[in-house]
Amino acid sequence: MAGFDTRLVAELRDPFGVLGPDGRVAWANQALATLLDMPLGDLLGRAALDMIHPDEVGQAVDGLSHAVSFPDRTAVVPYRLRRGDGTYVTTELMSSIVGNGTHMALLVRDGSTRQCIADALASVAHDTPLDTTAASIAKAVTTRWPKTHAAVLWFERDGRRVCTTDGLPDDLAALLGPSSTPEDSTAVFPWDLAMRTGEQTITSRGDTPEPLGDRLHRHGLGAVACAPVADSNGDGAAVVAFFDQPEVARLEFTWGSTELCELLLLALDRHHHHRQVAHAARHDELTGLLNRSGFLEALDDALADRHGGQRRPVGLLFIDLDGFKPVNDAHGHLAGDRVLQAVAQRLLGLAASAVAEVGRLGGDEFALLVLPEPTATTASTATAATVDATAAELAQHVVAVLGEAIVVEDPMRPGARLEVHIGGSVGLAVSGGSESATELLAAADRAMYAAKAAGRGRWHLHATA
Repeated sequence: MAGFDTRLVAELRDPFGVLGPDGRVAWANQALATLLDMPLGDLLGRAALDMIHPDEVGQAVDGLSHAVSFPDRTAVVPYRLRRGDGTYVTTELMSSIVGNGTHMALLVRDGSTRQCIADALASVAHDTPLDTTAASIAKAVTTRWPKTHAAVLWFERDGRRVCTTDGLPDDLAALLGPSSTPEDSTAVFPWDLAMRTGEQTITSRGDTPEPLGDRLHRHGLGAVACAPVADSNGDGAAVVAFFDQPEVARLEFTWGSTELCELLLLALDRHHHHRQVAHAARHDELTGLLNRSGFLEALDDALADRHGGQRRPVGLLFIDLDGFKPVNDAHGHLAGDRVLQAVAQRLLGLAASAVAEVGRLGGDEFALLVLPEPTATTASTATAATVDATAAELAQHVVAVLGEAIVVEDPMRPGARLEVHIGGSVGLAVSGGSESATELLAAADRAMYAAKAAGRGRWHLHATA
Protein backbone atom coordinates (compact mmCIF):
# COMPACT_ATOMS: atom_id res chain seq x y z
CA MET A 1 0.00 0.00 0.00
CA ALA A 2 1.72 3.13 -1.24
CA GLY A 3 2.43 5.86 1.28
CA PHE A 4 1.98 3.72 4.41
CA ASP A 5 4.12 0.90 5.82
CA THR A 6 1.72 -1.68 7.27
CA ARG A 7 4.60 -3.56 8.90
CA LEU A 8 4.50 -0.97 11.68
CA VAL A 9 1.01 -2.03 12.77
CA ALA A 10 0.85 -5.64 11.64
CA GLU A 11 1.43 -6.92 15.18
CA LEU A 12 -1.27 -4.77 16.81
CA ARG A 13 -3.84 -6.79 18.73
CA ASP A 14 -6.38 -3.97 18.70
CA PRO A 15 -8.61 -3.65 15.62
CA PHE A 16 -6.82 -1.42 13.11
CA GLY A 17 -7.52 -0.18 9.61
CA VAL A 18 -6.30 2.32 7.05
CA LEU A 19 -8.46 4.40 4.72
CA GLY A 20 -7.11 5.31 1.33
CA PRO A 21 -7.53 8.65 -0.48
CA ASP A 22 -10.84 7.41 -1.91
CA GLY A 23 -12.31 6.83 1.59
CA ARG A 24 -12.24 3.04 1.23
CA VAL A 25 -10.59 0.49 3.49
CA ALA A 26 -7.11 0.05 2.03
CA TRP A 27 -5.78 -2.22 4.77
CA ALA A 28 -7.13 -3.89 7.92
CA ASN A 29 -6.02 -6.53 10.38
CA GLN A 30 -7.91 -9.64 11.37
CA ALA A 31 -8.91 -8.10 14.73
CA LEU A 32 -10.97 -5.44 12.93
CA ALA A 33 -12.60 -8.04 10.71
CA THR A 34 -13.48 -10.09 13.81
CA LEU A 35 -14.97 -7.07 15.58
CA LEU A 36 -17.15 -6.35 12.52
CA ASP A 37 -18.02 -10.04 12.08
CA MET A 38 -17.00 -10.32 8.42
CA PRO A 39 -14.25 -11.99 6.39
CA LEU A 40 -11.16 -9.84 6.03
CA GLY A 41 -11.45 -10.00 2.24
CA ASP A 42 -14.98 -8.54 2.37
CA LEU A 43 -13.80 -5.67 4.56
CA LEU A 44 -11.06 -4.49 2.21
CA GLY A 45 -12.28 -2.02 -0.39
CA ARG A 46 -15.46 -1.09 1.48
CA ALA A 47 -16.46 2.58 1.61
CA ALA A 48 -15.97 3.73 5.20
CA LEU A 49 -19.06 5.99 5.25
CA ASP A 50 -21.25 3.06 4.17
CA MET A 51 -20.23 1.21 7.33
CA ILE A 52 -21.27 3.99 9.71
CA HIS A 53 -24.75 4.22 11.21
CA PRO A 54 -26.89 6.57 9.09
CA ASP A 55 -27.50 8.87 12.08
CA GLU A 56 -23.76 9.44 12.44
CA VAL A 57 -22.67 9.92 8.81
CA GLY A 58 -22.77 13.72 9.17
CA GLN A 59 -20.56 13.46 12.24
CA ALA A 60 -18.15 11.25 10.28
CA VAL A 61 -17.93 13.75 7.41
CA ASP A 62 -17.13 16.51 9.91
CA GLY A 63 -14.51 14.22 11.43
CA LEU A 64 -12.82 13.72 8.08
CA SER A 65 -12.73 17.46 7.45
CA HIS A 66 -11.28 18.03 10.91
CA ALA A 67 -8.57 15.40 10.37
CA VAL A 68 -7.55 16.94 7.05
CA SER A 69 -7.49 20.47 8.52
CA PHE A 70 -5.47 19.39 11.58
CA PRO A 71 -3.26 16.48 10.41
CA ASP A 72 -1.06 16.67 13.51
CA ARG A 73 -3.94 15.92 15.87
CA THR A 74 -5.52 12.62 16.92
CA ALA A 75 -9.29 12.49 17.36
CA VAL A 76 -11.22 9.92 19.42
CA VAL A 77 -14.90 9.71 18.48
CA PRO A 78 -17.67 7.17 19.24
CA TYR A 79 -19.34 5.58 16.21
CA ARG A 80 -21.68 2.71 15.55
CA LEU A 81 -20.25 0.51 12.81
CA ARG A 82 -22.28 -1.97 10.78
CA ARG A 83 -21.31 -5.60 11.23
CA GLY A 84 -21.53 -8.34 8.68
CA ASP A 85 -24.97 -9.44 9.89
CA GLY A 86 -26.41 -5.93 9.55
CA THR A 87 -26.37 -5.11 13.25
CA TYR A 88 -24.29 -2.28 14.70
CA VAL A 89 -21.51 -2.35 17.25
CA THR A 90 -20.63 0.69 19.37
CA THR A 91 -16.97 1.59 18.89
CA GLU A 92 -14.43 4.29 19.69
CA LEU A 93 -12.43 5.42 16.67
CA MET A 94 -9.01 6.99 17.14
CA SER A 95 -7.96 8.56 13.84
CA SER A 96 -4.90 10.36 12.51
CA ILE A 97 -3.55 11.32 9.08
CA VAL A 98 -0.62 9.20 7.89
CA GLY A 99 1.23 8.37 4.67
CA ASN A 100 2.27 11.91 3.72
CA GLY A 101 -1.29 13.08 4.22
CA THR A 102 -2.82 10.56 1.83
CA HIS A 103 -4.23 7.99 4.25
CA MET A 104 -6.09 7.92 7.53
CA ALA A 105 -5.14 5.39 10.23
CA LEU A 106 -8.00 4.13 12.39
CA LEU A 107 -7.53 2.39 15.73
CA VAL A 108 -10.91 0.86 16.60
CA ARG A 109 -11.97 -0.24 20.06
CA ASP A 110 -15.18 -1.84 21.24
CA GLY A 111 -17.22 1.01 22.70
CA SER A 112 -19.41 -1.19 24.91
CA THR A 113 -17.49 -0.09 27.98
CA ARG A 114 -18.00 3.55 27.12
CA GLN A 115 -21.70 2.87 26.54
CA CYS A 116 -21.97 1.18 29.96
CA ILE A 117 -20.31 4.19 31.56
CA ALA A 118 -22.66 6.51 29.70
CA ASP A 119 -25.60 4.41 30.91
CA ALA A 120 -24.34 4.63 34.48
CA LEU A 121 -23.93 8.39 34.23
CA ALA A 122 -27.40 8.75 32.73
CA SER A 123 -28.90 6.67 35.53
CA VAL A 124 -27.32 8.98 38.10
CA ALA A 125 -28.59 12.06 36.26
CA HIS A 126 -32.13 10.64 36.11
CA ASP A 127 -32.15 9.51 39.75
CA THR A 128 -32.75 5.87 38.90
CA PRO A 129 -32.22 3.29 41.68
CA LEU A 130 -28.62 2.75 42.77
CA ASP A 131 -28.89 -0.90 41.73
CA THR A 132 -29.26 0.23 38.10
CA THR A 133 -26.11 2.35 38.22
CA ALA A 134 -24.21 -0.44 39.96
CA ALA A 135 -25.25 -2.92 37.25
CA SER A 136 -23.92 -0.59 34.51
CA ILE A 137 -20.64 -0.14 36.39
CA ALA A 138 -20.21 -3.89 36.84
CA LYS A 139 -20.98 -4.49 33.16
CA ALA A 140 -18.42 -1.85 32.17
CA VAL A 141 -15.76 -3.95 33.90
CA THR A 142 -16.61 -7.12 31.99
CA THR A 143 -16.82 -5.36 28.63
CA ARG A 144 -13.48 -3.59 29.21
CA TRP A 145 -11.75 -6.80 30.32
CA PRO A 146 -13.18 -9.93 28.68
CA LYS A 147 -13.06 -13.17 30.68
CA THR A 148 -13.69 -11.28 33.91
CA HIS A 149 -16.54 -11.26 36.40
CA ALA A 150 -17.47 -8.18 38.38
CA ALA A 151 -19.47 -6.99 41.34
CA VAL A 152 -20.28 -3.71 43.05
CA LEU A 153 -20.63 -3.63 46.84
CA TRP A 154 -22.14 -0.89 48.99
CA PHE A 155 -23.89 -0.49 52.32
CA GLU A 156 -27.45 0.42 53.21
CA ARG A 157 -29.01 0.77 56.65
CA ASP A 158 -29.96 -2.91 56.61
CA GLY A 159 -26.51 -4.17 55.59
CA ARG A 160 -24.34 -4.80 52.56
CA ARG A 161 -25.80 -4.84 49.07
CA VAL A 162 -24.23 -6.75 46.19
CA CYS A 163 -24.77 -6.29 42.44
CA THR A 164 -23.03 -8.87 40.24
CA THR A 165 -22.68 -9.46 36.53
CA ASP A 166 -24.36 -12.39 34.81
CA GLY A 167 -22.26 -15.52 34.91
CA LEU A 168 -20.55 -14.93 38.24
CA PRO A 169 -20.48 -18.41 39.86
CA ASP A 170 -22.86 -18.74 42.77
CA ASP A 171 -20.17 -19.93 45.18
CA LEU A 172 -18.13 -16.76 44.50
CA ALA A 173 -21.21 -14.54 44.75
CA ALA A 174 -21.96 -16.08 48.16
CA LEU A 175 -18.60 -14.87 49.50
CA LEU A 176 -19.47 -11.28 48.58
CA GLY A 177 -22.40 -11.23 50.99
CA PRO A 178 -22.49 -9.50 54.39
CA SER A 179 -21.10 -12.42 56.41
CA SER A 180 -17.98 -14.53 56.15
CA THR A 181 -18.14 -17.97 54.60
CA PRO A 182 -19.06 -20.76 57.05
CA GLU A 183 -15.83 -22.59 56.17
CA ASP A 184 -13.71 -19.91 57.80
CA SER A 185 -15.47 -17.23 59.80
CA THR A 186 -12.12 -15.44 60.38
CA ALA A 187 -11.29 -15.05 56.68
CA VAL A 188 -10.66 -11.48 55.51
CA PHE A 189 -11.46 -11.24 51.83
CA PRO A 190 -9.75 -8.72 49.52
CA TRP A 191 -12.87 -6.54 49.19
CA ASP A 192 -13.29 -6.35 52.97
CA LEU A 193 -9.63 -5.34 53.31
CA ALA A 194 -9.92 -2.74 50.54
CA MET A 195 -13.01 -1.12 52.09
CA ARG A 196 -11.46 -1.23 55.55
CA THR A 197 -8.18 0.43 54.52
CA GLY A 198 -9.46 2.58 51.64
CA GLU A 199 -6.64 1.25 49.45
CA GLN A 200 -6.94 -0.62 46.18
CA THR A 201 -5.96 -4.26 46.35
CA ILE A 202 -4.94 -6.67 43.58
CA THR A 203 -4.53 -10.15 45.02
CA SER A 204 -3.28 -13.18 43.13
CA ARG A 205 -5.16 -16.40 43.69
CA GLY A 206 -2.39 -17.94 45.80
CA ASP A 207 -2.51 -15.03 48.25
CA THR A 208 -6.25 -15.15 48.93
CA PRO A 209 -7.90 -16.90 51.93
CA GLU A 210 -8.44 -20.60 51.30
CA PRO A 211 -12.22 -20.51 50.76
CA LEU A 212 -11.75 -17.89 48.05
CA GLY A 213 -8.59 -19.34 46.52
CA ASP A 214 -10.21 -22.75 46.09
CA ARG A 215 -13.14 -21.28 44.24
CA LEU A 216 -10.98 -19.07 42.03
CA HIS A 217 -8.99 -22.16 41.03
CA ARG A 218 -12.18 -24.10 40.36
CA HIS A 219 -13.38 -21.45 37.91
CA GLY A 220 -10.05 -20.72 36.23
CA LEU A 221 -9.61 -17.27 37.76
CA GLY A 222 -6.21 -15.95 38.78
CA ALA A 223 -6.72 -12.72 40.71
CA VAL A 224 -9.17 -10.44 42.49
CA ALA A 225 -8.94 -6.66 42.05
CA CYS A 226 -10.82 -4.33 44.39
CA ALA A 227 -11.16 -0.54 44.09
CA PRO A 228 -12.73 0.97 47.24
CA VAL A 229 -14.86 4.10 47.49
CA ALA A 230 -15.61 6.09 50.65
CA ASP A 231 -18.72 8.21 50.15
CA SER A 232 -19.73 11.36 52.00
CA ASN A 233 -22.05 9.31 54.21
CA GLY A 234 -19.06 7.46 55.63
CA ASP A 235 -20.11 4.10 54.18
CA GLY A 236 -17.71 1.90 52.26
CA ALA A 237 -18.25 0.63 48.73
CA ALA A 238 -16.10 -1.15 46.17
CA VAL A 239 -15.80 -2.22 42.54
CA VAL A 240 -14.60 -5.84 42.51
CA ALA A 241 -13.27 -7.70 39.46
CA PHE A 242 -12.26 -11.35 39.12
CA PHE A 243 -9.53 -11.67 36.44
CA ASP A 244 -8.31 -14.76 34.66
CA GLN A 245 -4.78 -13.30 34.39
CA PRO A 246 -3.15 -11.50 37.36
CA GLU A 247 -0.89 -9.56 34.99
CA VAL A 248 -3.86 -7.90 33.29
CA ALA A 249 -5.27 -6.86 36.66
CA ARG A 250 -1.97 -5.37 37.78
CA LEU A 251 -1.28 -3.58 34.50
CA GLU A 252 -4.72 -2.19 33.69
CA PHE A 253 -7.16 -2.23 36.61
CA THR A 254 -5.44 0.47 38.67
CA TRP A 255 -5.99 3.22 36.14
CA GLY A 256 -8.95 1.64 34.37
CA SER A 257 -11.12 1.55 37.49
CA THR A 258 -10.70 5.24 38.33
CA GLU A 259 -13.62 6.47 36.24
CA LEU A 260 -15.85 3.67 37.48
CA CYS A 261 -15.10 4.55 41.11
CA GLU A 262 -15.86 8.21 40.45
CA LEU A 263 -19.21 7.20 38.98
CA LEU A 264 -19.97 4.95 41.94
CA LEU A 265 -19.08 7.76 44.34
CA LEU A 266 -21.38 10.16 42.49
CA ALA A 267 -24.20 7.62 42.50
CA LEU A 268 -23.74 6.90 46.22
CA ASP A 269 -23.79 10.58 47.14
CA ARG A 270 -26.96 11.16 45.12
CA HIS A 271 -28.52 8.03 46.61
CA HIS A 272 -27.77 9.07 50.19
CA HIS A 273 -29.00 12.60 49.50
CA HIS A 274 -32.35 11.39 48.23
CA ARG A 275 -32.60 8.91 51.08
CA GLN A 276 -32.02 11.71 53.59
CA VAL A 277 -34.59 13.92 51.87
CA ALA A 278 -37.13 11.09 51.85
CA HIS A 279 -36.42 10.36 55.52
CA ALA A 280 -36.83 14.03 56.48
CA ALA A 281 -40.13 14.22 54.61
CA ARG A 282 -41.56 11.28 56.59
CA HIS A 283 -40.14 11.95 60.07
CA ASP A 284 -40.71 14.47 62.82
CA GLU A 285 -37.67 16.67 63.31
CA LEU A 286 -38.10 17.03 67.09
CA THR A 287 -38.62 13.40 68.10
CA GLY A 288 -37.34 11.43 65.11
CA LEU A 289 -40.64 9.53 64.97
CA LEU A 290 -42.72 9.17 61.84
CA ASN A 291 -44.61 12.40 61.22
CA ARG A 292 -48.31 12.46 60.34
CA SER A 293 -47.65 11.90 56.64
CA GLY A 294 -45.17 9.10 57.26
CA PHE A 295 -47.41 7.38 59.80
CA LEU A 296 -50.45 7.51 57.55
CA GLU A 297 -48.33 6.04 54.77
CA ALA A 298 -47.22 3.20 57.07
CA LEU A 299 -50.82 2.66 58.16
CA ASP A 300 -52.06 2.64 54.59
CA ASP A 301 -49.36 0.13 53.61
CA ALA A 302 -50.29 -2.11 56.56
CA LEU A 303 -53.99 -2.05 55.66
CA ALA A 304 -53.23 -2.81 52.01
CA ASP A 305 -50.94 -5.75 52.87
CA ARG A 306 -52.89 -8.87 51.99
CA HIS A 307 -52.13 -12.19 53.63
CA GLY A 308 -53.77 -15.44 52.60
CA GLY A 309 -56.03 -13.54 50.21
CA GLN A 310 -57.49 -11.35 52.96
CA ARG A 311 -56.58 -8.04 54.55
CA ARG A 312 -54.41 -8.39 57.61
CA PRO A 313 -55.96 -6.82 60.72
CA VAL A 314 -54.07 -3.99 62.39
CA GLY A 315 -54.55 -2.14 65.65
CA LEU A 316 -54.20 1.61 66.08
CA LEU A 317 -53.58 3.54 69.30
CA PHE A 318 -54.30 7.28 69.22
CA ILE A 319 -52.58 9.01 72.18
CA ASP A 320 -53.21 12.52 73.48
CA LEU A 321 -51.17 13.78 76.43
CA ASP A 322 -53.04 14.95 79.51
CA GLY A 323 -51.75 18.02 81.33
CA PHE A 324 -49.15 18.93 78.75
CA LYS A 325 -50.22 22.55 78.17
CA PRO A 326 -49.39 23.58 81.77
CA VAL A 327 -45.81 22.38 81.18
CA ASN A 328 -45.42 24.83 78.31
CA ASP A 329 -47.14 27.60 80.26
CA ALA A 330 -45.07 27.16 83.43
CA HIS A 331 -41.67 26.14 82.07
CA GLY A 332 -41.57 27.30 78.45
CA HIS A 333 -41.78 25.58 75.10
CA LEU A 334 -38.20 24.32 75.22
CA ALA A 335 -39.06 22.34 78.34
CA GLY A 336 -42.18 21.12 76.58
CA ASP A 337 -40.06 19.95 73.64
CA ARG A 338 -37.87 17.92 75.98
CA VAL A 339 -40.92 16.33 77.54
CA LEU A 340 -42.19 15.39 74.06
CA GLN A 341 -38.81 13.82 73.29
CA ALA A 342 -38.98 11.83 76.54
CA VAL A 343 -42.49 10.65 75.68
CA ALA A 344 -41.27 9.55 72.23
CA GLN A 345 -38.51 7.46 73.80
CA ARG A 346 -40.94 5.78 76.18
CA LEU A 347 -43.29 4.92 73.32
CA LEU A 348 -40.40 3.56 71.26
CA GLY A 349 -39.43 1.39 74.20
CA LEU A 350 -42.92 -0.07 74.33
CA ALA A 351 -43.03 -0.56 70.56
CA ALA A 352 -39.75 -2.51 70.70
CA SER A 353 -41.55 -5.27 72.60
CA ALA A 354 -44.39 -5.44 70.06
CA VAL A 355 -44.75 -5.37 66.30
CA ALA A 356 -45.52 -1.68 66.15
CA GLU A 357 -44.70 1.64 64.47
CA VAL A 358 -44.69 4.92 66.39
CA GLY A 359 -45.59 8.35 65.05
CA ARG A 360 -46.09 11.89 66.23
CA LEU A 361 -49.19 13.23 64.54
CA GLY A 362 -48.62 16.79 65.69
CA GLY A 363 -48.48 18.81 68.91
CA ASP A 364 -48.89 16.40 71.81
CA GLU A 365 -50.66 13.71 69.77
CA PHE A 366 -48.95 10.38 69.11
CA ALA A 367 -49.99 7.11 67.51
CA LEU A 368 -48.91 3.47 67.60
CA LEU A 369 -49.60 1.02 64.80
CA VAL A 370 -49.88 -2.61 65.95
CA LEU A 371 -49.33 -5.34 63.36
CA PRO A 372 -49.92 -9.11 63.47
CA GLU A 373 -47.01 -11.19 64.73
CA PRO A 374 -44.79 -12.47 61.88
CA THR A 375 -45.69 -16.03 62.90
CA ALA A 376 -49.37 -15.49 62.13
CA THR A 377 -50.27 -17.63 59.14
CA THR A 378 -53.70 -16.34 58.23
CA ALA A 379 -55.87 -13.28 58.46
CA SER A 380 -58.42 -15.33 60.38
CA THR A 381 -60.49 -14.38 63.40
CA ALA A 382 -57.76 -15.88 65.61
CA THR A 383 -55.21 -13.48 64.12
CA ALA A 384 -57.57 -10.53 64.55
CA ALA A 385 -58.08 -11.54 68.16
CA THR A 386 -54.31 -11.68 68.62
CA VAL A 387 -53.96 -8.13 67.29
CA ASP A 388 -56.85 -7.01 69.51
CA ALA A 389 -55.24 -8.50 72.60
CA THR A 390 -51.78 -7.15 71.77
CA ALA A 391 -53.15 -3.66 71.14
CA ALA A 392 -55.19 -3.70 74.34
CA GLU A 393 -52.18 -4.78 76.38
CA LEU A 394 -50.06 -2.11 74.72
CA ALA A 395 -52.71 0.54 75.46
CA GLN A 396 -52.56 -0.39 79.15
CA HIS A 397 -48.77 -0.07 79.14
CA VAL A 398 -48.94 3.32 77.39
CA VAL A 399 -51.30 4.69 80.05
CA ALA A 400 -49.01 3.33 82.77
CA VAL A 401 -45.69 4.69 81.46
CA LEU A 402 -47.17 8.10 80.64
CA GLY A 403 -48.46 8.31 84.17
CA GLU A 404 -44.93 8.04 85.57
CA ALA A 405 -42.98 11.21 86.35
CA ILE A 406 -40.81 12.59 83.56
CA VAL A 407 -37.49 14.19 84.48
CA VAL A 408 -35.76 16.45 81.96
CA GLU A 409 -33.12 19.13 82.03
CA ASP A 410 -34.59 22.50 83.06
CA PRO A 411 -33.85 24.99 80.25
CA MET A 412 -34.43 27.93 82.62
CA ARG A 413 -31.91 26.65 85.18
CA PRO A 414 -28.77 25.22 83.56
CA GLY A 415 -27.70 22.03 85.27
CA ALA A 416 -30.97 21.66 87.17
CA ARG A 417 -33.52 18.91 86.60
CA LEU A 418 -37.22 19.43 86.04
CA GLU A 419 -39.78 16.82 87.11
CA VAL A 420 -43.19 16.98 85.44
CA HIS A 421 -46.30 14.86 85.82
CA ILE A 422 -48.53 14.42 82.81
CA GLY A 423 -50.53 11.47 81.57
CA GLY A 424 -52.12 10.13 78.45
CA SER A 425 -55.56 9.25 77.12
CA VAL A 426 -55.54 6.43 74.57
CA GLY A 427 -58.08 5.53 71.93
CA LEU A 428 -57.84 2.06 70.41
CA ALA A 429 -59.34 0.86 67.13
CA VAL A 430 -58.80 -2.49 65.39
CA SER A 431 -59.47 -2.74 61.69
CA GLY A 432 -62.41 -4.80 60.57
CA GLY A 433 -60.99 -5.31 57.10
CA SER A 434 -62.50 -2.54 54.99
CA GLU A 435 -61.39 0.74 56.61
CA SER A 436 -59.06 3.22 54.98
CA ALA A 437 -56.17 4.70 56.92
CA THR A 438 -58.03 7.95 57.58
CA GLU A 439 -61.18 6.09 58.68
CA LEU A 440 -59.29 3.92 61.16
CA LEU A 441 -57.43 6.97 62.48
CA ALA A 442 -60.71 8.80 62.94
CA ALA A 443 -62.16 5.81 64.84
CA ALA A 444 -59.15 5.75 67.18
CA ASP A 445 -59.43 9.52 67.61
CA ARG A 446 -63.08 9.18 68.70
CA ALA A 447 -62.09 6.45 71.14
CA MET A 448 -59.42 8.74 72.58
CA TYR A 449 -61.98 11.47 73.26
CA ALA A 450 -64.19 8.86 74.93
CA ALA A 451 -61.25 8.02 77.22
CA LYS A 452 -60.84 11.71 78.09
CA ALA A 453 -64.56 12.06 78.77
CA ALA A 454 -64.38 9.09 81.12
CA GLY A 455 -61.78 10.81 83.29
CA ARG A 456 -58.47 10.88 81.38
CA GLY A 457 -55.47 8.69 82.07
CA ARG A 458 -57.16 5.62 80.62
CA TRP A 459 -57.80 3.87 77.33
CA HIS A 460 -60.99 3.15 75.41
CA LEU A 461 -61.73 0.65 72.63
CA HIS A 462 -63.72 1.68 69.57
CA ALA A 463 -65.48 -1.36 68.13
CA THR A 464 -65.35 -1.28 64.32
CA ALA A 465 -67.74 -3.11 62.06
